[in-house]
Amino acid sequence: MTAYLAISSMDDKVSTGIMHGRPFGGTGILWRKSLGINVRLVHKSANGCSITVCLSDKMLITSVYLPCQVSSVDYTVELSNICADIESVMDAYANCVHLIAGDFNFECSNVNTGYCIFNSLAV
Repeated sequence: MTAYLAISSMDDKVSTGIMHGRPFGGTGILWRKSLGINVRLVHKSANGCSITVCLSDKMLITSVYLPCQVSSVDYTVELSNICADIESVMDAYANCVHLIAGDFNFECSNVNTGYCIFNSLAV
C-alpha cells in the first residue's frame, strides 16, 4: 500500500472556466506505507510546480515540475520565481539535507538558461 502528497497546476486553470488545450503541470511524492515513514508536508507552491515533504528532522524532499525551456524573458522570470520559492524552503530548513528531484525540462549544459538558473540554487 502506498501513500502520497501531490499538487496540480490545473487548479487555477479549471477555476477560470472552460479548459482548452492539453493539461499541464503538477507533481507529487509517493511512499510505501509499510516503511513506517512519518512524512509531513512542508510546502506546496502556489503555481503547482513544487511540493516539499519532510521525512525526518534532517531530510526534506522536493519534487518539481519546471516549465519547458524556451528562449524568452517570461521563461527566465517564471523559473527564477520557482527557484526563489524552493530557496525560501531551503533557507527555512537550512540544517536539513535537501533532495530536489522531478521533471526539470532542460538540458544540463552551461549554455542553457534553465540549467544556469537552477544550478545557482543547487550550489
